[in-house]
Amino acid sequence: MARFTGAVRFSDDSLMYFVYNGVVDVARPQLFATVTEAEAAWDDTPDFAVPRDVRDAERVEVMPYYVGGDHEVMFLSQASKTLRLITGPRDLDSAMRAQDY
Repeated sequence: MARFTGAVRFSDDSLMYFVYNGVVDVARPQLFATVTEAEAAWDDTPDFAVPRDVRDAERVEVMPYYVGGDHEVMFLSQASKTLRLITGPRDLDSAMRAQDY
């Protein structure tokens, strides 16, 4: 399975990292403080649902191939630093639908 370590950039320019499933082009929701933590979670099976009402979610830029050297923003979403979760769209198609493209 093709996996990559991506990053989200918050409005204060801080980064958190996630595992990106390149086979189905979707980011896993869990965010990590370091690249090492994200890479250690590549083989984990996420077993939680993303809460619907997250009060501290903010807009983030999603960069699926960040650690591979591609810092291009693929789409915009929402994420919570305190919950360490991507709470909005986790793939390009969902992000485009959410923004009414």
